[in-house]
This record gives sequence, C-alpha cells and structure tokens, in this order.
Amino acid sequence: YDALAVFLAAAGSSEALWPTFETFARQMQARHPGVPLAISALFPPARRRELERLGCLVFPDPSAAIRTIGAVAGLGSGPAPGVVDTSHATANAGAQPLLNAYNEVQAMELLRQAGLPASPCVLAGDAEAAVRAAASLGAACVLKVVSPDITHKSDVGGVKLNVQGDDALRSAYADILAAVRQHRPDARIDGVLVAPMAPKGVECIAGVHCDPVFGPVVMFGLGGVFVEVLKDVSFRLAPFGRDDALAMIREIKGYALLQGARGAPPCDIGALAEALAALSRFAHARRADFSSVEINPLLALPEGQGVVALDAVVIRADA
Repeated sequence: YDALAVFLAAAGSSEALWPTFETFARQMQARHPGVPLAISALFPPARRRELERLGCLVFPDPSAAIRTIGAVAGLGSGPAPGVVDTSHATANAGAQPLLNAYNEVQAMELLRQAGLPASPCVLAGDAEAAVRAAASLGAACVLKVVSPDITHKSDVGGVKLNVQGDDALRSAYADILAAVRQHRPDARIDGVLVAPMAPKGVECIAGVHCDPVFGPVVMFGLGGVFVEVLKDVSFRLAPFGRDDALAMIREIKGYALLQGARGAPPCDIGALAEALAALSRFAHARRADFSSVEINPLLALPEGQGVVALDAVVIRADA
C-alpha cells in the first residue's frame, strides 16, 4: 500500500493498550519507512508526541488524517524539487549562539543573519535613549514596546506611529509604558523599540512552523486582516528555491493585490520570492533551534524597491 491510516478511536486513551500501539508503530516504521502511517485516536498529548517522534502522523479526527495523506501524495506527484544550496545559512547557524529568549530587536537581527532585509531598529531603555536613537535614524519614527510577554503590541497601547521631535518622542515613550503597565501589569518590559516609519507597500506575512513529522514548514500570505479573517495562505516544506517561492506567492487568492490593483504599482515579487527562499534555508539550517518564526508584516514594496521585515517573533524550540 502507498499509505496506511489506522482508526483506533478512544482506544488511544488506554494505558493498558499503549505498549501494543507503540510496538506496532515501531515495527511499521522499521519495515516500511517510505509508507506514511497515520494513526487516528484520542491519545493523551504525551503519547501523541511519542508517536510523532517515531515519525507517525497522529490525529484525533480520521478525516484530517485522510486529508493529510492526500496532501502528502500531492507532494510526491509534483515536480522533483531542485537542489537548494543551504551552505550559507548553515554557516551562519553555526556562528550564532542561541539565546534563552528573543525580543523583537534580537529577532530582527536574526532575520538579517538569515539574509532577509529587516528594518533598522534600536532598543531604547529610557526616553533619552529613544531621542538619541531617532536622531541616528534621521526620520519620523515608530515606537513599540519590547516585551517577551506581549505579542500583539497595539492591543495594549504599545505602539506609537509617525513620531517626530524630541518632546514628542519623550511623550510617546512615557505613554507607551503607562498604557502597557495599565493593561499588562505582569508583563516584563525590556524597553521600547525605535525604528523609521516604513514606506507604502503591501503587508504580507511569512512564518515557519517546525512540525514534529515534516520538519520546518514555511507559510506565506497577505498580512493583517487578510490572514486573520480570510486565512489566505500557502505552505511549502523547507528548504526551497526561488521558483518554489514564486509558485507559493502565486497560489494565494490575494495575488492580484501584489500584481497591482486599482492603479497601485506592482510589488517587487522577485524580491519577495528571494526573501521566502532565504527564510526557508534558515528554517532548515536552524530546524533544531526554533519551533516557530513569524514575520508580520513583511512589507512588499513597489517593483525594484525590494521587501522589508517590520516585525518578528521567534520562539525557541524548548520554549
């Protein structure tokens, strides 16, 4: 058979039957390593993770198991992937020590090491440091709270846009800290990020999820409300090259917005593809280090102007 799906229902919750299931999974993977094995049962989380470490696909819902086997078959029937050079990403991976946690400034630096264009940013520990940072950037600035406990900064008043002038910077810094402490008094605050205001472009989202069976999977879609409401995204297994990245971009329903809609200029789709390919190489090289990476927004600028990452969240594998 090309694949095997085993439906065990509530029997997965039985500790008495667990040795039987584990032995079965080990024997099947040893005898038929090329045959996808999907087990559908109500396993406790710890038992599910054990089976995933053995290379099994585990689902509580048998229909999800069948859809996944169909997706795996689709991957196998597609064109053979080209050879992807990951030597640069691997070299960078070995040179960079792991941190216990990554704030946004550190996450953005990680993207630069991966070969992705990221907006310049400075972590300011007080208002005067924010004033100096803005002067070095020489432009109207955005200020954002930096905290390992806060992902959606705007929800807690942690973002100020288009801030210009020393007094306005000091006021914005104080307002951000006051708002965050009011909404999230328990949150750890590393400081405030200062970055130049971004030019106009189309907001996209790119991310990596390290699946226990498939390894790193790269996601791409339009950012903001499009990804949250429409869930208009595409996926590829890492690593991949520019051609696969272009196909990934063209798959989403919102591709017309990147081509230029209602008089807007077309985006730099080539640069967007290069960024996705670079992210995939980084994800493959560091697959043991990170469980997820999210870049939102990844701003696609007009054709010839490239792309720029404006925000990043990096989660360690052991977090």
